[in-house]
Amino acid sequence: MNNNIIDQILIINNNSVPDVNFLNFDELSLLINNSYYFDTIELNGFVAGFMLALDNKCDYSSENYKWFQSRYDDFIYIDRIALSKVTQGRGIGKQLYTKFISHCKRNKVILIVSEVNIEPVNEKSMVFHKRMGFIQIDTFNNKNSGKLVAMMALPISCDDKIAQQADARDRFAPGDL
Repeated sequence: MNNNIIDQILIINNNSVPDVNFLNFDELSLLINNSYYFDTIELNGFVAGFMLALDNKCDYSSENYKWFQSRYDDFIYIDRIALSKVTQGRGIGKQLYTKFISHCKRNKVILIVSEVNIEPVNEKSMVFHKRMGFIQIDTFNNKNSGKLVAMMALPISCDDKIAQQADARDRFAPGDL
């Protein structure tokens, strides 16, 4: 991927703060290189939006990611999705999610997880995630970021493994970690 594309993605990402966390060029490059899934949608030769997801085996310092990692053995974590301001409301986010979910189904992923800001509120994202089939499984007060987030999950296939992980998750009360 050329630096011009990464620069465009970085601008979109950093214009989307506080919905996503600020990144510098090196942090973004590292995330892209370590991602399980990365996709962009371009319009007229410019990046309109992007999505980046990590698997459950990453060495990633995000407290939100670690929250999921402590509860589930097998998941894909949507680290970030961001759209350029001028393309919001045009179905770009839905396209990115639809392609991603299809990819996960083809690859027999059993659980997709993400978080949505509650404080500061991101109501559009909450409505969007619920429309895409995500359910809120808990809340987490991330002391590092100062954000209260809704922990969201989209089970892709309900098998014994998901049931076992759900049982394990239920042993933890909100705020245990």
